[in-house]
Amino acid sequence: MMMPETNPKGEQNNDRRITGKAGCADQPGIFSERGRRKKQAQEAVQHCPDLLQKNLEQWAAGEPLTEISINGYSIPMLLALWHSPDFLGAMEVLAEYLTGDRDKAERRIWRTRR
Repeated sequence: MMMPETNPKGEQNNDRRITGKAGCADQPGIFSERGRRKKQAQEAVQHCPDLLQKNLEQWAAGEPLTEISINGYSIPMLLALWHSPDFLGAMEVLAEYLTGDRDKAERRIWRTRR
């Protein structure tokens, strides 16, 4: 018969997720994916151009995104074009378009579609 595990205080621990013996902890790569997405979100917040700040706030609140057009491109347009919910990726591309190499950003916009 399997005995319940105890925590350092000697209390029984029946929540298998805490012990790491069941649940998402057993799925390889799930924490590294979460960590990567968290890092990407933190970087997006830090580097978000003022023009896209409203979309970032709407996305964080789970609200519908406003069309903020940047030379014909917007985050909702990129998401529809890519058939993807990757808000952070779309924001990153538009931020690059605004502040960096526009040609490179346009290649990313259209390459991701393929």
